[in-house]
Amino acid sequence: MWKLYWPWKMQASYSDGYQEIIGGNSESECMERLAALEEVHGEITWYSVVTDEDYESKERRIQRNSMEQRTIVVKPSCFAPEFEMIISVPEDKDTEEYIDELLDGILNEEFRYHVEWDFVDGIS
Repeated sequence: MWKLYWPWKMQASYSDGYQEIIGGNSESECMERLAALEEVHGEITWYSVVTDEDYESKERRIQRNSMEQRTIVVKPSCFAPEFEMIISVPEDKDTEEYIDELLDGILNEEFRYHVEWDFVDGIS
């Protein structure tokens, strides 16, 4: 099983008692996502930056430099355009297996079975 590490991770409680943990690329992105849930769960009553085994007061404990940055091109077999993604792969993971699992987790079922990907630099 793989984990997706966001640069930021925040948590909030709402007036109806619901609690949520959100990941994002910035604090403001996380706050926007948390605020969007107010329509369903009422006003935010408390929020904080997450501190857990992977995150410690605003910064991830997992260092980005311990992850290899790989750029891939995703080629759908349907009418969707090709696009590139930059993916951080932990050094202790097999690169191709990690990327396959990541794409399986983020692409919807219909799209995932009709897409191929390759490294932009051509190096496996």
